[in-house]
Amino acid sequence: MHAKTPIRAALLAAGLSTTATLVEAQALLDQPVVPSEPAVESAQLTGTFVPSTNQVVLDDVILDRGGMLEAIRFTGDGVSNVYAFRIGVFELLPDDTRGGSVADFWPSIAATQPEPIVGGLTRYTATLLDPVRLEADTRYGVEIRACLIAPDRLGAPRWRWAAGQGDGTVLVDALDGSALGRVGVPGMAFTLLGMPDASDCPADVNRDGELNASDFFAWVTAYTNNDPAGDVNLDGKVNSSDFFAWLTAFTEGC
Repeated sequence: MHAKTPIRAALLAAGLSTTATLVEAQALLDQPVVPSEPAVESAQLTGTFVPSTNQVVLDDVILDRGGMLEAIRFTGDGVSNVYAFRIGVFELLPDDTRGGSVADFWPSIAATQPEPIVGGLTRYTATLLDPVRLEADTRYGVEIRACLIAPDRLGAPRWRWAAGQGDGTVLVDALDGSALGRVGVPGMAFTLLGMPDASDCPADVNRDGELNASDFFAWVTAYTNNDPAGDVNLDGKVNSSDFFAWLTAFTEGC
């Protein structure tokens, strides 16, 4: 296993934030789109005309492996009246209140490199100017606000986030800015990109402190689901090379 230096080069983009080329970034966490599930939709502010409204979705995540966060990739509608996003990452306390902030930035639409994908969805990649550290086994909130220039919600398109393979609960702005409420969808479709820490014991896939057949089945499950936990050789892909890397690590022991 070899350590990789996090990508730090970034260029100022026109608009509200930065853009950068991600060369070696890997998925610290991936909640891909679930096509069969409904999208996540939040409220908008009311009014006869508002020059700017926000729609907010918050999902909670816990990483199996810490690392340096470089970018957040998320998926949703390609609504033309969205001019920017506000993206926050912070520690999330058991009562769903905010702990310490990790990242808070405002990428413009141009800075997120919109990429149309199947199903009428658009994928956005928001890159941080400076990578930030995320720790393993810590509960984080990932909040994405869509900033819209639009009339009241009855006359304007509403932003929708694609549902992803989360834990079954997300928080949305259900009351026009008054509060975040829980909704029962699998999760928000997004990926945290960066440089994961090298594992002290890469063969211990299920992280129970022991090496046995359960780790093989855990790797097979990760491989089947394209889960970053199966990326044993840390090349950013989950494939047969990881099986041989796992077998070597298992033979060597920890």
